[in-house]
Amino acid sequence: MISANASDSFDRILQHAVRSRLVMDAADHCSVARVSTETMATDADIVTFTISGLAFRLLLLLHLPARAQTREYFVRDAASVTPLEGFLEIGNLCCGAISHALSAHFPDLGMSTPYVLGAHCLSHVDALGPEMLATYAVVINDGVQVGVTLAVCADGPLDFQADIPAETESCGELELF
Repeated sequence: MISANASDSFDRILQHAVRSRLVMDAADHCSVARVSTETMATDADIVTFTISGLAFRLLLLLHLPARAQTREYFVRDAASVTPLEGFLEIGNLCCGAISHALSAHFPDLGMSTPYVLGAHCLSHVDALGPEMLATYAVVINDGVQVGVTLAVCADGPLDFQADIPAETESCGELELF
């Protein structure tokens, strides 16, 4: 029910959001590659977001492994924020960027409050019956590793073409709301 154009658009929107929002500094290098689910860390906290509209439900699962280097990367102020809280904030920005890009094609979208699950829950995503299911490995500065799973459940045929380039680098643009 999800066309090739829509699947490609979801993929490009996600990759753009990850590259522009999961990095803590615009100078950080970020690579995103599709991988199999079996390659994901089993000791991760899974930060879960949903974006819902009339035509689909999108589930964004950000995998935060227990590795200290990865967790510490997402903390700006260690005195007041835990690594998980820092990751929740950054993940919320990433999900917001996806929602913003999708709102050009689907005007009535809602975004959930994030919640945290254990990595064992990933094996149950198939039970939702997603028409699109993709997992990505994200590496920031050759050491920080995060997993991302994208699941999209469509309520009917879904076709759109997003105007996001396949490969973009963030240059620290200022976004006005």
